[in-house]
Amino acid sequence: MSSSKYHLFGDSHIGCINHKDIQKYQLTASSAMGLNNPKSISGYQKKFLNIYNKISKDDKIMLKFGQVDTEFVYYIKLSSKIISYVEFAIDSINKYFKFILNNLDLKNIIILSIYPPFLNDIHVKKGITLLHFMDTNFRQKLIKKLNLINIPKINERVKFNKIYNKLLKEKCNELNIPFIDLESVLLNNNDESLYKNRRCTHHIQNKEGIQKINNIITQFITNNNTN
Repeated sequence: MSSSKYHLFGDSHIGCINHKDIQKYQLTASSAMGLNNPKSISGYQKKFLNIYNKISKDDKIMLKFGQVDTEFVYYIKLSSKIISYVEFAIDSINKYFKFILNNLDLKNIIILSIYPPFLNDIHVKKGITLLHFMDTNFRQKLIKKLNLINIPKINERVKFNKIYNKLLKEKCNELNIPFIDLESVLLNNNDESLYKNRRCTHHIQNKEGIQKINNIITQFITNNNTN
């Protein structure tokens, strides 16, 4: 049985993913759309490519980005101007794939979906202001702006994430890129988030949910290594 080495790039939401064949590169608070911006404050495009260009061309590259876009960037933009979520998601994914097409070898790329939201309604506004690059002044101004707009309830935010994943999967199908759905197992039969957090964090805390995520990853790698 042959086996492959996997390299997983993503924002901090990859923290719960663990597999012996996966090397993780966490780009905390990196957005999917920001990867296409060589002048972004984070400098993540350069950091990503510096790592990527040293990886064996035979290894598999897993990408998990978009959670920051849909759960942070959208609301930051919405606080300044009216923009529909669908319009935002299309723009985000187009920029994400522009980066991929211009810089990466498609034959080794695997795209992971984003998760459903886990942040409870009572914490959502505060949660949007928790990105590490936000200084006190920026955060205070953002809180004032967020207080002037309606942040959707979690069931509506679940719909947003499902839209993002639908668009993501369609783009993967168009380019014949494998897509791993990590969203469906974290929703109930009514498409409600199963694992809403009691405290103010966007990251999944529930052990059962984390195990479900890792089971899917393990199954994908097992199937891929035996084909």
